[in-house]
Amino acid sequence: MKTSRREFLKTVGVEKIYIAIWEDRHTDTEVYAFSTPDKAIEWAKAMVREHDRHNELDEALTQPMIRGGWLYYGRYSCEGDHIHIVEAEIDGFCKESE
Repeated sequence: MKTSRREFLKTVGVEKIYIAIWEDRHTDTEVYAFSTPDKAIEWAKAMVREHDRHNELDEALTQPMIRGGWLYYGRYSCEGDHIHIVEAEIDGFCKESE
């Protein structure tokens, strides 16, 4: 019996991914995918601390961010350069062709 990719991913416990979105005015926006929120947040915290050259780190999630589904926010410059984490389902990626 053939197993769909979606069914396979459910059996191994992968239904969601955690996306780190890095927005820096000096570069293109970069997107990184992680298998757990802990891995995504750990990576993001390391990156914002590495790039916080003027002691401007702000990791406070606001209520609008939380309502928008953000799991982490780290701003490392007064000009708004930051990384934030959101959760995403991988349904679209794993849909079977019709």
